[in-house]
Amino acid sequence: MRLALIILGGVLLGGCGAASEPSVQEVLSVSEGLVEGRPKPFYVGRWAANEALCPSARWEITQTGLSTPAHAFCGFQQIVNSEGVYQIGAICSAEGEAAQYQLRISQAQSAGAVLVEGGPFEPAALVPCSAAAIEGAAGAAITGAAGPAGDQTSPELGTGL
Repeated sequence: MRLALIILGGVLLGGCGAASEPSVQEVLSVSEGLVEGRPKPFYVGRWAANEALCPSARWEITQTGLSTPAHAFCGFQQIVNSEGVYQIGAICSAEGEAAQYQLRISQAQSAGAVLVEGGPFEPAALVPCSAAAIEGAAGAAITGAAGPAGDQTSPELGTGL
């Protein structure tokens, strides 16, 4: 982690007294390079407010960014792990407006959940989405479900057969 901060610091300070800030692309490319070959942080994965929302309203969090079901997107610039809590400098956009944010991602190990705070969204407590949870509801929609009095419903029309 110290090496990562030293490299990132060098990029940010580069030019010995130069007043210009690095571009977003420069910082993001440095961040992406720093995460290669390292174990994934606990927050990397697919998450939702509850397991039932996994098929349709999940968050996607990678080592370099996140997206929410409400179409907010964040690109991580600087990631600092302080005693298991990640402080992340990010550029986020929601509804077309991009701005700098300081995200905080912490873990509730007993519940297997994460708390994401500080972005252009309300703080969110999220549970992991398993592949079965993501595909389970989609599979039920495809195969059809029993309607009233045991009638089969057509997945295309939603009407009794």
